[in-house]
Amino acid sequence: MSLFSISGFRNQAQHSKNELIHALRKSRKKNTISKQDRALLKKAKARDLCSVNHFARIRWGKAFCGELGNFFRFDGENPFPDQPLFFVTLSDISCTTSQDASFVDVCAFKRKLQAGLRGLSYVGMMEPGLFVNISAESRWAGRSAVSWHVHAICWGENRKEMKRRFRRLNENGGYLALLPSQLGAHQTEIPNTCLPDNPERTFLADKLRYLLKSPQKAYRVYKTSRIEKNAELVPCVRQRKSELRKGDRITLFHLMKSLRLGELAVAGGEGTNLMRRIKRRAVLIRGPWSSL
Repeated sequence: MSLFSISGFRNQAQHSKNELIHALRKSRKKNTISKQDRALLKKAKARDLCSVNHFARIRWGKAFCGELGNFFRFDGENPFPDQPLFFVTLSDISCTTSQDASFVDVCAFKRKLQAGLRGLSYVGMMEPGLFVNISAESRWAGRSAVSWHVHAICWGENRKEMKRRFRRLNENGGYLALLPSQLGAHQTEIPNTCLPDNPERTFLADKLRYLLKSPQKAYRVYKTSRIEKNAELVPCVRQRKSELRKGDRITLFHLMKSLRLGELAVAGGEGTNLMRRIKRRAVLIRGPWSSL
């Protein structure tokens, strides 16, 4: 089976499409969706690679997984790479916008977030994180926000070097999460094994499904308290997530409808040429629309 097939991305993309269609029918914000907006969702628009188009997402996912599999020479007998791969997430308060931002400077955000990966090889995607409620103790002044962040598959350093790199990124203040209690730069090595609850899906395929997805969750930041060892209650701020509501999906639709998947892609090192092949393949994929 191909990397794309075992990732489960197709089912996830179909679920996102169904939820968006439901929102377009039932949300109180449905009247904000124009005829031109609805046209972006048609099958015939898939080759445009619009980020809100379900068929474009699948086309992009096939190309991404296919080229990554070719690069690492994956096949039925060799589903794992011959070098360590890492899943990284990078965010910074400077890459935050309001929910109704009329312009998102994706290029500037990518430059900021990719800076910490200099010297590595990687391919990844930028994604908006929708914060529908934020307490005053965060680094953001508003009551709601969108945190643009990057997920990427990286290679080129060993585990010790990656830990050292990301510890330095967090310590020097280059990546400040929206919450002071959280880290802006995360990394974890991807195990060369299958999921314990799904022996057909590798950890790499599962990370690719997560990296390629459209936004799935809404986040809330709230004040609470924690109990210290001496039983003292100490005020703190925490974050929780939930499934996107109908109105949240409409908000994200408007925010992302002008963005193409190629614009949201990031790459460096050996991943630069790999990303060029992904973009070329995503446009050239042929076959009946039903296969998408």
